[in-house]
Amino acid sequence: MPIRFRCGACSKLLGIATRKAGTDIACPYCAVTITVPSLAGNDEPVDLSEIDELLNEAAAPPPSPTISSRPSRPLSPPSPSEFMPNVELVTQASAPPPVRPVPVPLPPPPAPRKEIPRTADMTGYIVMSYTRVTVLVIAVAVMLFVAFVAGYRMASRS
Repeated sequence: MPIRFRCGACSKLLGIATRKAGTDIACPYCAVTITVPSLAGNDEPVDLSEIDELLNEAAAPPPSPTISSRPSRPLSPPSPSEFMPNVELVTQASAPPPVRPVPVPLPPPPAPRKEIPRTADMTGYIVMSYTRVTVLVIAVAVMLFVAFVAGYRMASRS
């Protein structure tokens, strides 16, 4: 059964074989030299007679309660004042008015987008929206993937 103890320097939980009790070891976490405690914490034998007495008392069956055929008083729910004598009950008449939510101002509308002027100077340029560019890039990536898979399959057949 291993000895479990904490390093005095880094407080990490350590475990070591019982045959190493009383020897000096280096902590694997912080490398500080510590002495492994003995299993009982000291070299004296442990007196377990008190624990045996407590266990024997706990093992004894508790006295069985007597069950009467009728309760001494009718069963009714206890009133709150029996459990909490210093607490006053709040009725709806004395309740504070409900809190109204504070309106949050709306953010200003976004600025209008600038339109790219289409002039005769732009004859050699390709003008596309961001959405079309994104769709085009995804389509090219899918086509490249399909081409590589087809090439891999053809190479593995031969």
